[in-house]
Amino acid sequence: MSKRLKKKQNVYASKLVYNTNNYTSVLGNAQTGILVKNKKKPYYFGLEEWNNQPLFKKKKVAYLDSYRRFVRVGTADRIALIYYNPNDKTVYHYGNLWGVRQLQNKEINELRDYLNNNNWLQLVENSFNSIADLRAINAHTEYMRSWNSNNIIAGTGESFILNIEYEKAEFFEQDKWINLTKIIPAINNKWRKLNQRYTVPKEWEKHFK
Repeated sequence: MSKRLKKKQNVYASKLVYNTNNYTSVLGNAQTGILVKNKKKPYYFGLEEWNNQPLFKKKKVAYLDSYRRFVRVGTADRIALIYYNPNDKTVYHYGNLWGVRQLQNKEINELRDYLNNNNWLQLVENSFNSIADLRAINAHTEYMRSWNSNNIIAGTGESFILNIEYEKAEFFEQDKWINLTKIIPAINNKWRKLNQRYTVPKEWEKHFK
């Protein structure tokens, strides 16, 4: 009697810039990402720093840098969200996205209209103002370059602010973050890049809840 084989689900991981605002607004101390030079103190920010915003979650859309550089065909069963904390030199598992697909260029205008209708740019302006970048958002050339982009695949700071749609999201509370460096010390050197989507080795999967 034959058994129905269960479809193997691929587990991937994608790295985010460092953020301690629960990915609801820009923090100003990302170690890499989009460089802002026109301040007394230059800083980086990542478009993923707003992934946990209600307007994004309502549409089930987000930004992952690992979906900016390359065409991703099909749907990823699960993507573990990880980030590196430079203060304690630790990689943490922060959450998961299920059923992830890359957006297409033709979907950008509808999403931009949706965000415009919900006062998105004012929210972003307030986010930057809170870290002492006091420009009006229309003068924030680094963010507006991405906002006005009509491309999902592009260089750093040149792609649209959103690039994926997902079926379900889970963002852990801080006491649920998983210290991956403690469990898998090699991870600090193996998974260093934002623009790479990493396949979680089978022997590591048990650590990615």
